[in-house]
Amino acid sequence: MLLYKRKGQALAMKNLAAVWINFQGAGAERLILADVVESRDDLERYRAAVPGAKMLVVGLQASLSALERRLAQREAGTGLDRHLRRTVELVA
Repeated sequence: MLLYKRKGQALAMKNLAAVWINFQGAGAERLILADVVESRDDLERYRAAVPGAKMLVVGLQASLSALERRLAQREAGTGLDRHLRRTVELVA
């Protein structure tokens, strides 16, 4: 699972870099991303994908029950189960 996660992260950052280049070419000056940033390593991956960007990380403040409701609206199946377990860990 960890190897899959790393490969998935690498692919996501590679895609982000390509998309950002395309948006910049079309005149975009800002990029807003929604993701869970758990460590400095996570942030460094974003810095590498979007070089030179000024980054602002904002934390979502919500109760566990509110987060669970949001996830239930957005996820399904095993993805929901995985996200719910991780949310409990992160809130703790």
